Amino acid sequence: MVYGIGIYEKGKYDTIKDLKAYRLWKSILQRCYSEKSLAKFPTYRGCKVCDEWIYFQNFAKWFYENYIEGYTIDKDILGNGKIYSPETCCFVPNHINNILQKNLHKDNGLALGVKIQDGKYRAGFTTKGRKKFHVGYFDTEKEASSAYIKAKTKYIKEMAEEYNLPKMVRKSLIRKFKAA
Repeated sequence: MVYGIGIYEKGKYDTIKDLKAYRLWKSILQRCYSEKSLAKFPTYRGCKVCDEWIYFQNFAKWFYENYIEGYTIDKDILGNGKIYSPETCCFVPNHINNILQKNLHKDNGLALGVKIQDGKYRAGFTTKGRKKFHVGYFDTEKEASSAYIKAKTKYIKEMAEEYNLPKMVRKSLIRKFKAA
């Protein structure tokens, strides 16, 4: 048993020649079921691995059908962020994996992407390479928020195109961003 739930059984895939798949599978199980890991990263509380992926052989098969070198697994774009499964996971560049995350440390009571600077509402966001993108200054929070949503939607579409993401991932990214 791996983390009290994962089942490694002999089969086509093994822990040596399929080390990358095994390490990712083990990492996912750790995120969801290790009390030590959950204490360190409490946002994973309530996350689980689907019944199919409890078995390493099933996960490894999906891994090899979907893995893209250098990309990370994401459970939030296609799913609700609480389950690792073939239907809710995809591989995306790390930048895309983080594109929908809100900066919880900067909750200023204003709309997402908006802050007050020099007596105006400033809209902006962080882009690839952690560069700051300035959308503009506005007289009202509503104007700044609207401009932010328009600019970030355009940026997400450009990134999805640049990385040639599958259509369902592109659509879900935009839908989730607009719902945030």
